Amino acid sequence: MVSMTARRSRVAGAGWGVRTWLGVALPDRRTIAVVRRHVDVYRELLFINLMLAVAEPTLALLVMGLALGQFVDLGLDAEYIVFVAPGVVAMFAMFSTVGESLWGGYLRLAQQDLFGAMLATPARAEDIAAGEIVWGALRGTISVAAVLMVLAVLTPAWGLIASPLVILIIPVAFLMGLLFAALVIAYIGYARTIHHLMYYFTIVINPIFWFSGAFFPLDQLPGWAQTLGWFNPLTHVVDIFRALSAGDLTWAVAGDVLWLAVVTPPLCWLAIWSLRRRLIR
Repeated sequence: MVSMTARRSRVAGAGWGVRTWLGVALPDRRTIAVVRRHVDVYRELLFINLMLAVAEPTLALLVMGLALGQFVDLGLDAEYIVFVAPGVVAMFAMFSTVGESLWGGYLRLAQQDLFGAMLATPARAEDIAAGEIVWGALRGTISVAAVLMVLAVLTPAWGLIASPLVILIIPVAFLMGLLFAALVIAYIGYARTIHHLMYYFTIVINPIFWFSGAFFPLDQLPGWAQTLGWFNPLTHVVDIFRALSAGDLTWAVAGDVLWLAVVTPPLCWLAIWSLRRRLIR
């Protein structure tokens, strides 16, 4: 049983495992309890959640890959639907993660005061933040698994998957989810009204979405656009997904994975620090 004095000390931000060189405490097993809570809520509407995870990407793939693809000639050996399919997978993985962490996270923080209720339990601000990041990554991974099943069904007709290496997309999707969820949690630590969420979507997510190489090759753009694309996390994810779908592994793919692995940890720290700063006053 945690004493009331210890709880007050934790809520006030004094000590409680904070590493002075990090500015935050290291999340521990209490993070799992936070994630489990989100999983239980997700399971309450499991059927509709899975249907949405399948229906939206399928519609986007068919409309963009087949309908629009009739008017697009990229000068590649593969049909446009084969080129765009990995981009659709990455796109909806990002949207699932960002939607859950941005809207869901802000509602839990500012509207429902769920995080405040969690602080009355043994969970610390760091555990709550880490739980939000992991759950956002899991939502993106669930979306990827659903879209991959759609691609598997459509592969006999259009050859969307050419290699069993496509299964490796799932762990990469989780890494991607950690990155995007961390970006969002870091932002909502500063967001003061629900209107600020639209600013994030418009200023951050839209450019990431359009300049990722998901729907057209970046190497056909001007040099400055290609340089900006290198700093876009979704660009690296799309390249990895495309290579795994085709079974075309190169050192460039290893570089993309390394880029994600290097950038994600500091963003996770920033997210935990930002949310802790918001919760601990």
